[in-house]
Amino acid sequence: LSNGVTPDDYLPAKAPRAKPCAQELFGRVETIVDREITVQDDQLSRNDIDVIEGTATFVDPHTLRIETADGVRTVTSENILISVGTRPSPPRDFAIDGQFVINSDEIFNVQEIPRSVIVIGCGVIGIEYASMFAALGVNVTVVDGRKRPLEFLDGEIIDELVHQMRDHGVLFRLGETVESVDVKRNGRSTVVVSLASGKRLAGDLALVCAGRVGATDKLNLEAAGLEADERGRRRRDRLSEPRRDVLRTGPSRRLRRLWRECETDVAAFPHRRVFGPRSIDGGCPRTRTDGKENPL
Repeated sequence: LSNGVTPDDYLPAKAPRAKPCAQELFGRVETIVDREITVQDDQLSRNDIDVIEGTATFVDPHTLRIETADGVRTVTSENILISVGTRPSPPRDFAIDGQFVINSDEIFNVQEIPRSVIVIGCGVIGIEYASMFAALGVNVTVVDGRKRPLEFLDGEIIDELVHQMRDHGVLFRLGETVESVDVKRNGRSTVVVSLASGKRLAGDLALVCAGRVGATDKLNLEAAGLEADERGRRRRDRLSEPRRDVLRTGPSRRLRRLWRECETDVAAFPHRRVFGPRSIDGGCPRTRTDGKENPL
């Protein structure tokens, strides 16, 4: 104290913040999802939209068969909107076991934060999860056959992104093709990713982010006079006449012009909901990412 040092300079340092466990992380995610569902339900109710919980399939271009908890219902409409979302694209050369080799939808089944993760795929989803795991102190390796991640973005932006991720310990194996993924069970289970170059990568978890496909495979699109390609999108050549009674939006549609084209009577959501708005007023309900409601 005699040399000008104040007692404040001797305050004990704050203890480092403990890293969250998997239950804490995913518990927070569940809270956010439940809140967003509540916001969506309130918006549907406020706009006089009848909701039917169930799985929908086409009977013909104007009829849907809906399997609900109370039995089977049939709904008819002049116009039908398909907005089924997407599901992870399955890999061709190896299997996903849902425990040590998982896709992006199964990430919430992880029981504990792994020490090391191998992310297969450097698209938007792969880079996003690689960044998240790296922020948790996990050793992350990103593998992809492409030379650059997120090729649709400006090169300088990608260079800076890769630089920042490498500063957080992310290892990139670009231009490498995955030949096989195996789980070795010698005491502690280890995932071994074999590359076409002969290299082998080992980790606690392999996260497959090989893109997503439209979830249209169970819609029975043929009954509606439609055909989907290998990625679940509507197949149509330039000479075919577009249908105006069966329309699609979201990931299963390449061009997002739907809400300027027609008023919708019935929308089909397989595995989730089928609802029919009495009045849509040329627009659809929107949910803000901060959990607040937008006025319609």
